[in-house]
Amino acid sequence: MFIAGCFFFSVFQAAAVLNLKLFGNYYIGIQPGYFLSGLGLLALLYGFIRSQSAGTPQFRRALALYYPVLALGAYGAISALFPFIFSGKISVNPPRGGISAENLVLLNPGLTNLSQVAYLLFNVTFSFFVSFEVMKNPRVARVLTTAYVAGGIVVMLLASLQLLSAYTALYFPAASLYSNLGYAQLFFQSFDGIKRLNGPFVEPSVLACYLSGYYAFCLWSFFRTDRPVFKYLSFFSGLLLILSTSFAGYLGFMMCSLFMLYKAIGGSGRIVFKMAFLPLLAVVSALLVFKAEAALSIKDKTPTSMKNLVYSSLTGKIESQSYRDRIATDVNSLKIVHSSYGLGAGLGSTRSSSLFTNILGNLGIPGLLLISWLGYVIASCWRRRSIQAAADAWDEYTIQGLILSIAGSLCVGVLAMPDINSLFLWNILSLLFGLHLRNMRGIGNSKG
Repeated sequence: MFIAGCFFFSVFQAAAVLNLKLFGNYYIGIQPGYFLSGLGLLALLYGFIRSQSAGTPQFRRALALYYPVLALGAYGAISALFPFIFSGKISVNPPRGGISAENLVLLNPGLTNLSQVAYLLFNVTFSFFVSFEVMKNPRVARVLTTAYVAGGIVVMLLASLQLLSAYTALYFPAASLYSNLGYAQLFFQSFDGIKRLNGPFVEPSVLACYLSGYYAFCLWSFFRTDRPVFKYLSFFSGLLLILSTSFAGYLGFMMCSLFMLYKAIGGSGRIVFKMAFLPLLAVVSALLVFKAEAALSIKDKTPTSMKNLVYSSLTGKIESQSYRDRIATDVNSLKIVHSSYGLGAGLGSTRSSSLFTNILGNLGIPGLLLISWLGYVIASCWRRRSIQAAADAWDEYTIQGLILSIAGSLCVGVLAMPDINSLFLWNILSLLFGLHLRNMRGIGNSKG
């Protein structure tokens, strides 16, 4: 199915099928996922028009569920006016200027504002029509879920290949994977001699954000089904979360593991054991890999000690210039809220290091409230009648797993991924809402 290709290729964030040079060194890179999603949206719109679904009870129900998403898109579009209103009055960190405490300029309207608004409106539209398609066609949900799982496998394979290629002669297609000129690419970084992993994403923190959600989904699926495939996927995704050497990855791994252990308590001893054993095995395996890397990164014929490595990975960033720059950009985003009377500087105007401060800096308090509303709707899917009405266990644990996937990624994103236009997150949202709508009373309960 064509839409499944959109889901699968959404993980190739750092790649581009086309780099559009607008002027000077300003490029817009079209990611493979967005390229296919654009074609997919045309196909979905054509099918929607042919089926004459507008105005039907199913359409109105989908529209009602999407109210917070539509409101977010509308406010994002309105925010395109803010750079004109506050031009020259607010200091911002340009999104393409990198994270730096000294990289402050006066706000001026730019193409980044228009491109970010366009991405948001596209994501809202594509997500809605994918959800509508999932609601109508039971088999679509399983195909898209399979594409999501397969995309995660590719991410883990590429991250593993990236690590192996650093110490062996294995070929890693960096030129193809990191071809998007619209991003500042942060690949092949090292930390105290240890290679940092970012897979097909632009930096390790984004890989950590993606894998946190994927780890949560796989761990929950293994908890509910006991299928071996989810056991192995949980282990490898947890392992790579740690190997990313991103603090966000450590946080995501810890939160997801502790949550699943909490859910397992009260069950049988076997369930508790398997929810404790998998994370522990991932930690031990990661320490062995770090030890091997430390032995290979010899400085003055003295390998980095494991004690120094662990200490540096946990505390070194707090003492680094990068950490101070990130804090400075977060503080500036909070100042923007005050200077813009709570409205924000407009989507695509400033950049900070966390999703929370990035939303405040760009969309202000209304944007934060709209995101909170959307979060409430997502969380309510866990206990609403869509799960109670699910006619088979697959729908039930998949809805819950997708909620945990979004929660895992967003919790990490609050610290490390200042981007509300991540295509993989919008795809998960569309699948979750589609399944929720399909299982609500009055939709019908035919399962694929």
